[in-house]
Amino acid sequence: MATHRASVLEAFGEGVVLKSIPTPEPKAGEIRVRVLAAQIGSYGGPRTRGKPEYLPMNFPVVLGTMSVGRVDAVGPDALHFKPGQLVLTAARVTARDDHTRTIIQGYYHEFDDKKALSTLYRNGTWAEQVLIPLENAVALPERLLQRAYSFPAIASALAIGARKIVIASRNMEKLKPILAKFPEDGRITGVQIKGTLDAHVEDVATFKKAADNAYLPGGAGFDAFMEMSPAGGTGQSDYIAAAVASLRPYGQALFYGGVQSFVPLHYFHIIFHNITIRGQYMYEPQELLEVVGLVEAGVIRLDEEGGFKTKTWKLDDIQKALDEAESDPVDTFSVVTPTFD
Repeated sequence: MATHRASVLEAFGEGVVLKSIPTPEPKAGEIRVRVLAAQIGSYGGPRTRGKPEYLPMNFPVVLGTMSVGRVDAVGPDALHFKPGQLVLTAARVTARDDHTRTIIQGYYHEFDDKKALSTLYRNGTWAEQVLIPLENAVALPERLLQRAYSFPAIASALAIGARKIVIASRNMEKLKPILAKFPEDGRITGVQIKGTLDAHVEDVATFKKAADNAYLPGGAGFDAFMEMSPAGGTGQSDYIAAAVASLRPYGQALFYGGVQSFVPLHYFHIIFHNITIRGQYMYEPQELLEVVGLVEAGVIRLDEEGGFKTKTWKLDDIQKALDEAESDPVDTFSVVTPTFD
């Protein structure tokens, strides 16, 4: 039986161990990818320790979510993908007959009560090989091989033409490294907020002033608000109320992060201004294709010229990589390179 090396987690808190595991053969609807580079992320280390607690995991497991690799083998029904082809592997796996059932391959198996998906696609990308559903592979042109594949929200918003982007924090020092990575053309502004209900009116005023569009019909405020706190975040969520209250008529609030608490919202403001609030779980396949297209066209730059750095680690050093990635600067992406030559 063919085998490959993988970083295996037997239980939370035990750390990952390099082992040889069986190499799966792709069946209909599947594709096997030889992993060139897989993202680690600041969340990788905490995940091995069971953080956040509310995300279940089946063991043993190979962690690791998105990656770039080359097709190694395909199932008999594959028409487009061929061995050797460069692909991006998406981590969100959805049941083909029930789109409400999903897992994040190599990260958590929350909505899989029958354990079907997490049996087939439990193992992630911190390995030499990964088996994924055919629809989770995104074809890439060879010229993108050296670019980092993460999707910073600010770079994406700039690329699609946002006139003004406001990023907020209770600590202005945390924003300085982010702001330094983008042009000083007035399109990106950092603001310090208090982030409490007692300071609600003050924070709303801060947001609206930063939006700098009081001349528009409907007054100052945002057209959209994206909440992207990291999974497991336990900080106060009161600032969300101020951000939603800063939305202009017909504005949209997108909840995309990991806040685990109740969020107070101004009901009358939402109704009176026709505000749309939407939860977004990961991304839809078409959205992933569109972002890859922006990177391919050079509209989004995720290399050093675009202000982003990549730290590469060998699979043998995965535990050290996990430890160090927790403190990576905001402009740095750590990746493990199991088979990159």
